[in-house]
Amino acid sequence: ATEIDSESVASAQAMLRRNDLAPKVTIVHMDDALKIFPATLDYAAPYDFVVCNPPFFTNDAERFRGRDRPTALTTNENSTPGGEEAFVARMIAESVDIRDGIRWYVHREASR
Repeated sequence: ATEIDSESVASAQAMLRRNDLAPKVTIVHMDDALKIFPATLDYAAPYDFVVCNPPFFTNDAERFRGRDRPTALTTNENSTPGGEEAFVARMIAESVDIRDGIRWYVHREASR
């Protein structure tokens, strides 16, 4: 798993420990919010799949447009430069660099 928010990394690691899954899942804290796949992972032994729930919005203004109440998600969780389309385009571009390092990609698409 990759995550740009250090508090979310700590929370996910704690949840994995509580559920005895820590040895099976690696969480990488990403310093670069625009990078999706970490260069530090060994892609020689391919990962079976990547499941992605991308940030859907370009910024908070777009995120809250037409909503009468705020969401519990933080800006990091729901917004990224260029929005969902740019995020998925970056994911595709990076996947070319690692080629066979990941067998299958799945991403959730917004229904707005």
